[in-house]
Amino acid sequence: MRQNRKNGPPKDMTPKMKKGDKTVNILTDGNLNYIRFMDRKEVRVLTTAHGANSVNTGKTNPVTKEPIVKFEVVHQYNQFMGAVDRSDQLVSYNAFKRRTLKWWKKAFFHLFMLGVLNAFLVHKATAVKKLSHRIFRRDLATQVV
Repeated sequence: MRQNRKNGPPKDMTPKMKKGDKTVNILTDGNLNYIRFMDRKEVRVLTTAHGANSVNTGKTNPVTKEPIVKFEVVHQYNQFMGAVDRSDQLVSYNAFKRRTLKWWKKAFFHLFMLGVLNAFLVHKATAVKKLSHRIFRRDLATQVV
């Protein structure tokens, strides 16, 4: 969340922070929680699904040997968003590089390439003959045409 977001927390709720500071500000608008803490940089999160609970990650700091504790929302984000980042990375390698001003064309080709990538991942997991992504796309194009 950006610091200057419209309808965000007031400036007096967000004082300057030092490394290691953890503050939780709960907005009064419904059950929206505004969590803010300082890591290497300031991290700001808006959530409706999580409270201000901290969880033990099961890891320890190699220098201090203390357990690493994170907010539940950050821990779940790190746990579940890796697959999304990985799929976006794989799609970007073979992205459709045609420039267009129509947003729906960009969205269509991105979703199309995600579908091709998902088909490749299913093929890779189930097929006996392993193919590279490029050869898989070539074979797919010849079968479609």
